[in-house]
Amino acid sequence: MLTDSNISSPGEDYDIAFEMPSEQFWVAANSLFNSKEFVELSKHAFQIMGYQKCPIEMRHFFVYKKEYYPIYNASILVDLYKKLLSLATAKEFQHHISLTWGKSIENTFNFSNNDRSRVLIAPRIFNKDTGKPFTNNRLAFMAVSEGRVLVAIDKGDFDNLESVDAEIMAFNLLHESNQLRLCETYYRKELKGGYAFDVLAEMPVHFLLIEPFTDITAHGVSWVKMESYFHVLL
Repeated sequence: MLTDSNISSPGEDYDIAFEMPSEQFWVAANSLFNSKEFVELSKHAFQIMGYQKCPIEMRHFFVYKKEYYPIYNASILVDLYKKLLSLATAKEFQHHISLTWGKSIENTFNFSNNDRSRVLIAPRIFNKDTGKPFTNNRLAFMAVSEGRVLVAIDKGDFDNLESVDAEIMAFNLLHESNQLRLCETYYRKELKGGYAFDVLAEMPVHFLLIEPFTDITAHGVSWVKMESYFHVLL
């Protein structure tokens, strides 16, 4: 919302320690404070605007003679997001993670009718012969490229790592016997359902474990290969 307005003027000297925001950015930030979404979250937003208890990097207002003055810091949206995440229940937090992954994958790969880039969102393991679900869990997403299959598993959807291993064992059991079918639980209006894909026994499969984080201020990114799957920390 504020990105397009947060730009420096051409020829600006970048050695300066402080920079006055442009009038365009000031107007954009002022509009944000008056937006419907921001007003609806005002009780939570107020908690990142204080000047006494907030960390210095999260202070977007200062107070003088009981009057609040905005600093118009572009990171206010990031800090508000961080605050909202801290107030969410475990169930709400995991639901938010699932929506974030689903929308990101859908908008990146499933924006056209090209089946070569199709990614299944939130698929479940089905027994191809019986046509019935083989487990009660959902995977994060599944992609196929040149006959190779990538299966992502969000650890937040499972109670512990043992239950993740059990899901992978069930997957491999059907895969080796050529009975594996993955069916989307992501509802598509145009299909009145979702896509399905039969994973043939000769297709190599790689697993990707995902740590459930979206707070960009809290964690770095690293990749660690662990036995038969890759582990992603966000």
